[in-house]
Amino acid sequence: MAHLCYISIGSNLGDRLSNCQVAIDYISDFSLIKRKSSFYETEPWGYKDCYKYINMVVSIETLLGPYELIDQLQLIEK
Repeated sequence: MAHLCYISIGSNLGDRLSNCQVAIDYISDFSLIKRKSSFYETEPWGYKDCYKYINMVVSIETLLGPYELIDQLQLIEK
């Protein structure tokens, strides 16, 4: 059974836009990307010596269960 999930993606280091796109590319290896939000630049919260973030959300359809999905997302994050 397919699951609809919303994944928040963000980066504040290096080429932030490219980092987000690479994450989306990896996610598309195991899920269908249904929709993507625009990119938003946001101030870091709770940190003073931190670069601004690029954030976005993707809607995916996946056959993975919640634990399998989080395992895959954590591999991408590393």
